[in-house]
Amino acid sequence: MRYAYARLSRWDFGAFRLFGPGLGNLLFPWVRSVIYARRRGIPVIWPTWPQLKLGPILRRERDKRMYGNLFACPEDYVRGTEKLRVLTTARKVSEADGRGGVDGPKARYGSRGEVIEFRGMEGLFRPLRGAGDLVLAELLRMTREEHKKSMAHDFSSSITIHVRMGDFAPPVDSKLRQGSHNVRVPLEWYIDTICAIRSAAGSAWPVWIFSDGADKELMPLLRVPHTNRLGFGSAISDMLAMSKSTVLLPSSTFSMWAAYLGGVPTIWYPGQKRELYPAGAESLGSEREYGQPLAARLPDRLAPLEDSG
Repeated sequence: MRYAYARLSRWDFGAFRLFGPGLGNLLFPWVRSVIYARRRGIPVIWPTWPQLKLGPILRRERDKRMYGNLFACPEDYVRGTEKLRVLTTARKVSEADGRGGVDGPKARYGSRGEVIEFRGMEGLFRPLRGAGDLVLAELLRMTREEHKKSMAHDFSSSITIHVRMGDFAPPVDSKLRQGSHNVRVPLEWYIDTICAIRSAAGSAWPVWIFSDGADKELMPLLRVPHTNRLGFGSAISDMLAMSKSTVLLPSSTFSMWAAYLGGVPTIWYPGQKRELYPAGAESLGSEREYGQPLAARLPDRLAPLEDSG
């Protein structure tokens, strides 16, 4: 038997992990494993979501990123003692090496079986191209009901901003423009972009801020009129809520996932734009320089906004 398994960190003990990345990064190997398995008709082993991280605790972040209570394992995943048995006895094969071979009931891998391991963020959203409906359905299927209530929040005619602080380095314009990850987007750029959107809309659209930073760190942004901080108590709740945004200003893979899942129009800091490949679209938005009006062409959801400017 052949299996697909997302190994979410190096130190994976089957029931919990040590020192894994944030949820946005973890979703990439999980999704690739699901897509691989669904296309080949093989079982998926339930990932080890719970993790222990010291960084968020030492930095006193709001979200400690433990991820033990976000998801419930669907019946068709390999889990529990069977998961542990397979992971301790089957031969391990890398994702690259596992792309060949024969799957299905006629395949022969011996008594031990074979586990195709998916790791890291290879290709970001490119391997997910055309799989948006599958990804959203699978994510909602395993997300606990209490974390899905955030999707009912009304984001109509508003601006959603994700401000990543935490372990990201202070803003450095040259690094951001070169596409560097793990660098904070300047708060001044968010404020400037809010002004541009409101100018185009001809209205002071309200702003919703999602962030792992403290109010003191966000104060220049929070002082902008009609700006409110928002959070629903868990990483997946916030991600699903942001997926319902009218327009989103992202800052990390976490908010990029929200844009991917909801097909949300996005505005990016120069050098930070990523192709998200949602269903039926090549691009979700554009980069914006300081002082620049909104792009001449943005996704359809923003067309009324542009026409009113």
